[in-house]
Amino acid sequence: MKKIVQILNVLLGILLLPIASFAHPGHGEGGGFSITHYLNEPEHLALIFLIIVAVVYFSLRRKRKSSGK
Repeated sequence: MKKIVQILNVLLGILLLPIASFAHPGHGEGGGFSITHYLNEPEHLALIFLIIVAVVYFSLRRKRKSSGK
């Protein structure tokens, strides 16, 4: 449990970095707030990918613990 809390603290720290709040080119220009923007920009794709990986990892880990392995 302590390791999960540490990982979540690191992720929270990364998300709260001041540099993460700076807008990159494309916001407000021709659909900057559209779904295609969020799915085409590498900055957003990296975050989506990390969230998916974390959800899959913790789901599999929880499933293994509940099955007794």
